[in-house]
Amino acid sequence: MATGSHQTQKCVTRSKADLRGELREQVALLVHDCHAYDTGLRPKAKQIAGILRTLLHHHGRQRALFEQLGIRSKSFLDPAADINLDPRLVSPSNNLCYTRVGGGTGEYLPPLDHYYRTPRAHLPFSDWWNKPVVKDSACRLFCRREMVLNLAETHCQSNALRTWAK
Repeated sequence: MATGSHQTQKCVTRSKADLRGELREQVALLVHDCHAYDTGLRPKAKQIAGILRTLLHHHGRQRALFEQLGIRSKSFLDPAADINLDPRLVSPSNNLCYTRVGGGTGEYLPPLDHYYRTPRAHLPFSDWWNKPVVKDSACRLFCRREMVLNLAETHCQSNALRTWAK
């Protein structure tokens, strides 16, 4: 191949059975990494973000596993309450979890059904993925997509740096 020429890679179409097998693997890894994170291994957050990117992020040639399986066309449960956008309210807000404090300790917990008495909304994927769910102390808003992609990119960069350093 001549220098400077561009080689186009052809995409391989995977069977639905193969994609479902990949989904099972990704979910198993996600459950394992979430358990490790919950037991205190905080660096697992980067790997969790990488798995979520594989499942959810569909951009250009990168095809989300959920897209390939037709899952992104379904509605998504949204347990996160709406962020208060009142500019006078400058306190940070994280609507992806709640804080439980007691006995001299505190922890962040997901808003599971047994913690809420009101029904949660179901949203189209794009609305769910792009809805602001965190507000920082500078009143900047962050959606799930931004949080997952930024953390996953941090994971990729740190892996690349470790590989390069060897």
